[in-house]
Amino acid sequence: MKVKWVVLALVTSLSLGILGWSVLGADTAGDSVKRWWDWDALDDSVERWRDALYLKEEARRTLRGLKGVYVIVNLHSLPQKIEGDGLTRSQIKTDVELRLRKAGVPVLTREEVLKAPGRTGLCVVVTMRREDNIGLYLFCLEVDLIQEVLLARDPTVSTPAATWERNGVGYATAGKISDAVRRSVADYIDEFINGYLAANPPETKK
Repeated sequence: MKVKWVVLALVTSLSLGILGWSVLGADTAGDSVKRWWDWDALDDSVERWRDALYLKEEARRTLRGLKGVYVIVNLHSLPQKIEGDGLTRSQIKTDVELRLRKAGVPVLTREEVLKAPGRTGLCVVVTMRREDNIGLYLFCLEVDLIQEVLLARDPTVSTPAATWERNGVGYATAGKISDAVRRSVADYIDEFINGYLAANPPETKK
């Protein structure tokens, strides 16, 4: 029963974030229809959707001309160490680098990135918590592209900033946590690869 409540809580939080609707109240069918035909709310939803697409396109533009990335992986557990369950930082780093290379995205060494314009790093952060009483791992995943940018009001000032990012949450049992996290990381890396290839289409040979 506790497992069901944890799953319900995760799904509910995701639903609230995506739809912006309260699932805690007991809406009637009439209220639901009224909400559906609320044109002001619908227009607002369309505007948010357009804004999201615009921001996604803007993030993709920051990948244009990128000569490669240095992969950084951070694996945190709260409070226990989790490498005993088959998930390691080096494993995730190898997965990411291999996926990038296969797709044609250059992977830089530490020495190379320090000399590269922008000093671009692709950061993968996994934060996990083991709930022994229900036999589950809960995890948060974030993938950020960090590169040096200039301030619009003062171009002489540069600072590292995330110009592309994806994040989400998940859960799995101890025996499946490694596969669950690695699949989630792979999905986000594929999104990055798609954005990179769209911003840097391969040159066609004449």
